[in-house]
Amino acid sequence: GGSSQGVRDWISTQLAPFAKANPQIEIIASRQPGRHPHVKARYLADGDKALSLKGLSWQQVSMRLQFLRDSRPVRLRKWDKPFRSTPSIQGE
Repeated sequence: GGSSQGVRDWISTQLAPFAKANPQIEIIASRQPGRHPHVKARYLADGDKALSLKGLSWQQVSMRLQFLRDSRPVRLRKWDKPFRSTPSIQGE
């Protein structure tokens, strides 16, 4: 199918070299007919991050996987008070 051709091409040509070059990463591929392709990264300390691979070429799939390999999700920090560099006209 159209939306997963790049993923299939990447698996057939690039999966083995990527896995060999990155032994610290566990790679699990599963077929899900009728669903658009996606990748999910599970980080030990920070949880999961998922990216869509819909309609991407195998080169773009490779770039997405390298992005996940080199990054980790950063949880947003909730501030106690909004940051202001100048005092409010209405007071604090």
